[in-house]
Amino acid sequence: MKILRVTNVESFASKIIPKQPQKNKQIVESILKKVQNNGDLALKKYEKKFSGAKLTSFRVSKNELNNAYKKVSKQEVTAIKLAKSRLEKTESIVKSILKNKKINTDGIMISKRFVPLQSTGCYIPGGLAKYPSSVIMSVIPAKVAGVKKIVVVSPPNSDGKIDPLTIVAANICGANEIYKVGGAQAIAALSFGTKSIPKVDKIVGPGGAFVTIAKSLISDKTAIDMLAGPTELGIIADNSANPQFVALDLISQSEHSKDTFCFLITNSEKLA
Repeated sequence: MKILRVTNVESFASKIIPKQPQKNKQIVESILKKVQNNGDLALKKYEKKFSGAKLTSFRVSKNELNNAYKKVSKQEVTAIKLAKSRLEKTESIVKSILKNKKINTDGIMISKRFVPLQSTGCYIPGGLAKYPSSVIMSVIPAKVAGVKKIVVVSPPNSDGKIDPLTIVAANICGANEIYKVGGAQAIAALSFGTKSIPKVDKIVGPGGAFVTIAKSLISDKTAIDMLAGPTELGIIADNSANPQFVALDLISQSEHSKDTFCFLITNSEKLA
């Protein structure tokens, strides 16, 4: 990690802040259009191109689910169940605050109701690192809210397989369907629907640059949570901060992808 001494902050920031190439948007627009027009054929083409996987079907089968459980440890399953339980409690409290209301004013009645979406698509990254935590944080809020159909998508490896822990986490958390597809093509499939993958009301979950651009472009027709990714993390700290904690926070985000941008701003050379 480089240590840079900055005098003109504005000038320095304009040079160092990552900028997405304009061509990325054009690439994503092309992917979205082809998936919308050609459905599963386009998905198979893009998965072969980007992941090297030759897929005959996208949905994770019962046999694949059973095999995934055989490849994870009891400790990992216990950890997922614990995280699931804790998040369920938190989300249930949030849900209890959102109560239906009726207001009568001068003979006019206003009713406010909180109704769950019919379907949600959860994008789970699967590139350099695997994120069963993203499964829990995406699926459980939808489950607690009462969403009837929860779909999980995650990019396969070159063998056409998803990380076993991602599959197990999705199953434990109550996802209805799991599909082996990633990138902008997965966002397109969830937004437009294909023969294999259903269209959903809302797409949630983090991703890399292409996933983020895709979510932005389809957000006028399919609801999204936010534009999360690539990761940009800045920590501001002085000499009272624990350097180990600062380093661990930076490392935990730096693992996401090559285009992750993490930095520390400090006035302490000792901390740096």
